[in-house]
Amino acid sequence: MARMSISVPETLKEEMDAIGDKENWSGLAQSAFQSVVFSHKSRKNQDMEAVIERLRASKAQAIADDIAEGKQDGRNWAAHTASYREIKRTIKFLEENREHSPTVSQYCEEMELTLEEFFDGEPNLSEPYFEGWLAGVEELWKEVEDKL
Repeated sequence: MARMSISVPETLKEEMDAIGDKENWSGLAQSAFQSVVFSHKSRKNQDMEAVIERLRASKAQAIADDIAEGKQDGRNWAAHTASYREIKRTIKFLEENREHSPTVSQYCEEMELTLEEFFDGEPNLSEPYFEGWLAGVEELWKEVEDKL
């Protein structure tokens, strides 16, 4: 066991000496030290739990934001840029890959695009963005398909 020296006020030392061996002064000091160490560990764990909870919430918000941005961009692309064939190929890709959570890389490969071409030089490579983008294209397609 490790040894250490501690300082106490003279009056406390005199009172402790008066009690003598009736108390295990070393054991009492160990208990006090352990209590403080435990308190610090608990605070550290609580602080870390708060950090983790805050970051989880931030991650969920980032994913929701990426999906919403992707959905709007997908609708805009389908409404203002894409040709009929591009939309049909995109819908076909989505239908064939829906069960496998298609990735932007798979889509670009299928459409013979580079990632830079797909993102017009402003890459947002998150999969939630792409999920939203596909949903936006599909949503617009469903609105216009029977009118064509």
